[in-house]
Amino acid sequence: MKTNYKCVAFSLWSSVFKTLSNLEKLVYLYLLASPYSRVIGISKVDIDWICFYFHISKTRLLELIRKYQDKKLLVFSEETSEVYFQNYLVVYAQRGGPPVLKTLRREFVLVENRELLRRCIEENRAFMISRPDYYNKTIDEFLKEAEHLLPLEKPLGTQTTKDHHSRTPEIDQYFADLRAYFDKQAEEEAELLDEEDDRDEGDLPF
Repeated sequence: MKTNYKCVAFSLWSSVFKTLSNLEKLVYLYLLASPYSRVIGISKVDIDWICFYFHISKTRLLELIRKYQDKKLLVFSEETSEVYFQNYLVVYAQRGGPPVLKTLRREFVLVENRELLRRCIEENRAFMISRPDYYNKTIDEFLKEAEHLLPLEKPLGTQTTKDHHSRTPEIDQYFADLRAYFDKQAEEEAELLDEEDDRDEGDLPF
């Protein structure tokens, strides 16, 4: 049976996190490691569901999220209801390879607040440079790809995609092209892997 795990760093328990109440800790851990948290470190917050799940009001939940932000435990975009955990991508990277790269590419397109995404990529790159012990080849490849693509979004302005229906045709076309680009990249990478496998098999003595 396949089981997916979300990691929580030991250092969290000795940070300002320990000053939170039990409820505040539970809600934060849910935001950090729920089934809906994304590998890239930027996740969409389902306000209504979390309120229902923890039996709290929307006002109370937003107060908690702002408190986490004040304590520098996360960054919150009220415009798109997304939370960003600094350096989550590099710190919690446990795996690599094509499946992880495919997931990160999909999440790259899904992030609505593109300014938050730029911050995510820049800070994770800086962290990986400062902490080579956290180096992950797949994450490094993704960061390089993101650093190449993000400057191309500048002509789109700082618009977010909170409401799909409010997006301009130009933005819709950009994301369609971006998905097509990633699909093409995946096909080319799969072909390279197949060629490597064929070469390896050709070296066998039988």
